[in-house]
Amino acid sequence: TINDDFGRRHPMLFRLNLSSNQLTGTIPASLTELKNLDDLKLSRNYFRGTIHPDIGTLTSLKGLYLDDNELIGTIPFSLTRPELILSKLFLQKNELSGTIPKELADLQKLSELYINSNKFTGTVPKELCELDLN
Repeated sequence: TINDDFGRRHPMLFRLNLSSNQLTGTIPASLTELKNLDDLKLSRNYFRGTIHPDIGTLTSLKGLYLDDNELIGTIPFSLTRPELILSKLFLQKNELSGTIPKELADLQKLSELYINSNKFTGTVPKELCELDLN
């Protein structure tokens, strides 16, 4: 488990890698307060719950790795803001649902997108199919 106040206690953190640690619980909302964060790796754990709706307010974030957890819900709309410099988005192997937002194609720096092995419905937006990804 990551303490709820982790983000408030480490405001200057710019990289966080807690992958493959068998962590459980939810991803704390306070991580959205890490405004200098450019790389967040929480892959291969047992996190549950949703991806915080304000995760896209981390405007320095270049890599977001939440793959291979037990996350539910949809891809937050805040992750589709065109001003984000996000280049790597790894959300595969979760329980995410809903439709895949076509606005992900507006992320100008996006070069790697992995969203396989979830429970999305509908079709892959043509805007994403037209990008040179992965």
